[in-house]
Amino acid sequence: MEQEAMASWRVDELRHQLESARRESQDRAPEVTGARVAELHAVERAIAAERELDAAKVHLVETKAALQKSLEALEEERKAQSDAEQEVVALRGQMLGVEESNARLLERVTQQEEGISILKSACLGTYLFRPQLMP
Repeated sequence: MEQEAMASWRVDELRHQLESARRESQDRAPEVTGARVAELHAVERAIAAERELDAAKVHLVETKAALQKSLEALEEERKAQSDAEQEVVALRGQMLGVEESNARLLERVTQQEEGISILKSACLGTYLFRPQLMP
């Protein structure tokens, strides 16, 4: 009998522990649910952040491509400007050469004019002293 009493006491003790565990579980259910909801919200935020990051990566790739295109256009423009500057330098060189040639020609013309002037003076002197030579 004592064994039955002991077994009965043990069963009552286990029932009491079971009931206590059930109450504790029910008390914690809202906490667990709240934790699960918070976890789901965190997962949703993480997924949204990943999507935004993916969109930012795509935008970055597009921006990089546009910048590369602009850089290539800028390099072409710089090359064209350099070519134009070289042509300007060459034309200035030609212009200086032409100016030097013009100066030399002007000097020759001036010398020829002086020579003609001297010849005219000589002819005039000849005509003054020898009028029969006048045309």
